[in-house]
Amino acid sequence: MNKVSSSRWQQLYSRIFVLIILAALLLIMVRSLTGGFSRFDENFSGKTRLISTFNHLRYSLGDQVFPQVLVGKEGWLEFSAESNLDDYQNAFIVPEQLESIHKKLNAFNKKLTARGITLVVVIAPNKATIYPDKIPEKLEKISEQSRLDILLELMKQTHSSYIIDIRPAFIEASKHQQLYYKTDTHWNARGAYIAYREIMNAISKTYPELQPYQPNQFAWKESQPRIMDLARLMDVDFIREHGQQALPTSETPYLQRFSSESDITMSWGDPSQGKTLVMYHDSFGNLLGNFLQPQFKTAIYIHNRHATKTSWINTINPDIVILEIVERDMPYLDVLLSGLLKELPRQK
Repeated sequence: MNKVSSSRWQQLYSRIFVLIILAALLLIMVRSLTGGFSRFDENFSGKTRLISTFNHLRYSLGDQVFPQVLVGKEGWLEFSAESNLDDYQNAFIVPEQLESIHKKLNAFNKKLTARGITLVVVIAPNKATIYPDKIPEKLEKISEQSRLDILLELMKQTHSSYIIDIRPAFIEASKHQQLYYKTDTHWNARGAYIAYREIMNAISKTYPELQPYQPNQFAWKESQPRIMDLARLMDVDFIREHGQQALPTSETPYLQRFSSESDITMSWGDPSQGKTLVMYHDSFGNLLGNFLQPQFKTAIYIHNRHATKTSWINTINPDIVILEIVERDMPYLDVLLSGLLKELPRQK
């Protein structure tokens, strides 16, 4: 084959290749326009795969900054939205806000105590609080004292002991086991157990019969690797992690949904325990229910966003109230407590 014929074939192959590419792009556009021009962006065919592939390339090249996510050491992902990293750096601390929270907590506890109700407040530590070694060194702390440190100092001034500081227990346990998911904002089942154990140790000071169960009294299960919340925020599907679950081994406890919204749950445990619980919580409290469930005759778990829609404390008149919130959302306590205080107009 002479050089002229070879050149013509190369030109033909190039044109065919270009036509194939144009046809593929045309097909993508036609598929993407099924919802009309106004929805072209959200209906773009292959959009999810394209974004995931692009972010996979960025991740492979060592990029650490993604939408709402910071890539830390050893593949640990950290939530970078909602002032989470500001909280890690102890920035923007407002003393007046903490004093307001302290005042309202004491008023809330006083009302509960007058009705014979025990209050336990637990602040779920941010992942970075327990694993600061996974955060890049460039992200330095502005102050060594955190919002929780300051609030606990205020509580000491009024000799209030209903807030339990679970950070020391977490830091100690983290030396031997992983307590948070690497690719999720939340603690795993092992971390939830540590929180449960510390909560029950605090409750047992008032009710000695309510001792925490041991780890071997739960069935520990590991799920198939799945995409966790931080990987989902990154718009990637190549980062997956095993999920964890711990279930009571006793046949007596069971869980029943009380609301179709799944934000309010009621459980029945061992009737012989005789105590009732109302727990207000955020997403960190979801796993706690599996551990708390067998300890109480009746328990109701209300997500904080629905805390003031129904006067559950007046309705249930529980023996114990648990208030759980993640460390980065501590300022929201001010609003939450205002609503809960309005819920308690009566005395027992």
